[in-house]
Amino acid sequence: MIDAEIISYIRSEIKTYVNLVLLGQTGNTTKDSEDIVNMYGGHPTMSKRPVMHPYGFVSRAMPNTLSVTCRAGDHPVSRIIIGHRDTDRPEVSNPGEVILYNAYGREIRLNALSIQIGSDGADEPLALGNKLNDFLDQLLTKLQAFTVICTAPGNASIPNPAVVADLAAFKLLNTSNPLKPLLSDTNFTEKGSLI
Repeated sequence: MIDAEIISYIRSEIKTYVNLVLLGQTGNTTKDSEDIVNMYGGHPTMSKRPVMHPYGFVSRAMPNTLSVTCRAGDHPVSRIIIGHRDTDRPEVSNPGEVILYNAYGREIRLNALSIQIGSDGADEPLALGNKLNDFLDQLLTKLQAFTVICTAPGNASIPNPAVVADLAAFKLLNTSNPLKPLLSDTNFTEKGSLI
């Protein structure tokens, strides 16, 4: 017969191992839950286990993604998914940088000096909406004032020299690349295409 102290010790050891964080694989997912499969050899699928997400963020892992689970409560099969380890995740280049990504190649990269929206190669500067609006408003105003001078009947008209000079001054005022002030120096995207 086993004495109470040994039984208590055995129970304590079992409880310690049952409480461990375990790895499994993602099975079927919904917006609220995920099946855990292959937690260890011969273990049946644990259906519809809750998934923990950081506040303000939600995702659904692809099937067969490595799931990190832990016990929640006293029952050994009361488990929650606390994260995933995706071997196909994009690489973060530098410490402190962040990538929000999906399985379809879309990314938002918070790099040390820029933000890229689209994919790793996104290099098209985003337009600054207010500056673009002001620029186009001024340009349209100047174009509305554009008039031509008609020469003798049957001859081609010529641009009004005063308006041409005004537009040239406007271009010079906005540097050699008049659109440069309209583009972000730190936020980039790409046109992309539908899959």
